[in-house]
Amino acid sequence: MTENRTYLSKKELIKLLGVSGSTVYRRLKDFPVVKLGTAKNSRVLYPRPDIDNFIKDNFMVNIEEDK
Repeated sequence: MTENRTYLSKKELIKLLGVSGSTVYRRLKDFPVVKLGTAKNSRVLYPRPDIDNFIKDNFMVNIEEDK
């Protein structure tokens, strides 16, 4: 998938991050999501801009070069 989407499904997020579904659920269980429906198995979408910020804040190492 090469298109830039505003929301990602759990399957798309797993593919993007290269981790298991349980890892996505565990790491993002308190993350704001869009749930389509009220049933337990309703589709859940993750907002892409928030995912990008979460990755940047929690997983990117900021390396400063010596000056």
